[in-house]
Amino acid sequence: MGISTLNNTITLVNRILDTKQSTVPIIETKPQKPAFKASQIQQPFERVTPESQNIPSGKIEAFIKKIVQDKTIKLHNLMILRNGKVLCETSFGEQSLNTWKCTFSVCKSITSLAIGILIDEEKLHLDDKVIDFFPQYATPVNRLLHKGLTVRHLLTMTSTVSFNEAESMTENDWVKSFLNSITRGDVGKTFNYNSLNTYMLSAIVHEVTGDGLTEYLKERLLHPLGITNIFWEKCPNGIEKGGWGLYILPEDLAKIGQLVLQDGVWNGRQIVSKDWITQATTAHITVPEGYGGFNYGYQIWVGRNQNTFLFNGLFGQNILGFRDSNILLVTNAGNDELFQQSNYFTYANECFTDLSGDRLQENPSAYRCLNEYLSSLKPLQPPIKTKKSWLSRRSTDQTTPLPRECYTLCTKSLCAQEEAAASIGLLPLVLQSFQNNYTKGLQKIELMIHDDKFFMDYKENDELYHLAIGFDHAEYTELTFHDEPYLISARGKFATDEDERLVLKIQLDFLETPCSRIIKLFFIDDEVILEQSEFPGHEFTIQSLYSIKEIFQKKPVIGHAITRFDNGYLLYKIEKVIIPKIMLEQKEKEVIKGPLDL
Repeated sequence: MGISTLNNTITLVNRILDTKQSTVPIIETKPQKPAFKASQIQQPFERVTPESQNIPSGKIEAFIKKIVQDKTIKLHNLMILRNGKVLCETSFGEQSLNTWKCTFSVCKSITSLAIGILIDEEKLHLDDKVIDFFPQYATPVNRLLHKGLTVRHLLTMTSTVSFNEAESMTENDWVKSFLNSITRGDVGKTFNYNSLNTYMLSAIVHEVTGDGLTEYLKERLLHPLGITNIFWEKCPNGIEKGGWGLYILPEDLAKIGQLVLQDGVWNGRQIVSKDWITQATTAHITVPEGYGGFNYGYQIWVGRNQNTFLFNGLFGQNILGFRDSNILLVTNAGNDELFQQSNYFTYANECFTDLSGDRLQENPSAYRCLNEYLSSLKPLQPPIKTKKSWLSRRSTDQTTPLPRECYTLCTKSLCAQEEAAASIGLLPLVLQSFQNNYTKGLQKIELMIHDDKFFMDYKENDELYHLAIGFDHAEYTELTFHDEPYLISARGKFATDEDERLVLKIQLDFLETPCSRIIKLFFIDDEVILEQSEFPGHEFTIQSLYSIKEIFQKKPVIGHAITRFDNGYLLYKIEKVIIPKIMLEQKEKEVIKGPLDL
């Protein structure tokens, strides 16, 4: 990592934190993400009662109740399996198990399986030197710098290379930047969690096979498990990111976890060797306890005190396997957590570590109570009607009239006047940053009624988002942000604040991701206060910027300059961007008269 990369990263961070102008990316990237298209699950798991697998339904109900009552956990989806059979599955709020999800770092463990298959095919070895795969970058300096760096070190996050995720947003050639980067620590000994290690494994797969990860795994892993509906983002040079960017359905993700739990066997076929599964799920490096209750194997986390393995992704995306009890838990969530700090893991260990071996009789009453409780967690939904039918819900025939406030507000245009509007957009900032897809700034908001539905037009300086909003139930829309489509649910609610001001609160859930956007409109005479927030994101952004600052402080030349940005200042700037608050001018809409109105 050179001085130019450092400068570019600092420049990008400053642009994101500047509320007076729209963020201009350092590098332009093409849109990649396709629209989600619903498909039938191939080779679905068998659904059975918990009692049939010797777990009381009441035990599972108690486990889920703990999660629901813990306000630090925002679970979206949950699947519980034992012996390869689904005992319980549920989604929470507006979420769905029938939509693919962005898994973040969960896919690091899938990249590990690809490396294992390559080794099984004798096309790769753990002690192969990384620099040898990329002769075009093997300068004398790089050969000296990375002379001891092997595939094994990438797998264990002990490469010590400093080029990281934030800096990758400022460079087009990630392999070159990785190999040009300085190191910190002892190769093979110093643990430094860095997704670019996994990216380099993906790049090695590409160099060895001539195929990207998706193509290489298609016939070796994905199709044998019946996995056909996935998308994996690529770097600017067209190589799968490896350590993040995979969208996959929860049940298909569960298949990969079950494959590991079954020592690499699927339907009697050895997909990945048992030897590799054993190596990958054995702890090779001790991780600082601040990461959570796991050490690190080969891109798979390994329980410190339990016989467990974990595929772990940002914000609570997890596959947790209990080897002794043959239990598998698959979750998607929107927690403000970076690794495994959530109470979820405490509850899971309490419930599933020590299970009785007693054979249980079926208990229809307890099983019915469990399902009634799960049903109570989901709001009743009408049929979804979008231009693409992508999700099935429970149906109601009852049509509920709109709140009376809708009819008053639909005559207004809410125009942004403040400078800070230049940095405000509909897409959550976390997604903007990950996708290098930044808003051009808010221009105005219009509320309207059409065909007995309430809509919000959210007009940015280069995009118009037409969004249906439900009240008694959510409405669903597919919106495209600079050619990248997202499925969104929107639910509104009217209230009054402590000053008796009318407030419209709108929650937008970006259903393929962990992210939600909250919009609040406070109506005051001829003006409206707009407040926006998102979750997760606040705590993650704070910790990420603190980490970037800490890294830069250790650099020569710029380290001293960075110290002037104290944590209090960074916190102030983050809150201005993550939780913006601006004034909108309330104007009557212009009505265009037709010939019959003259």
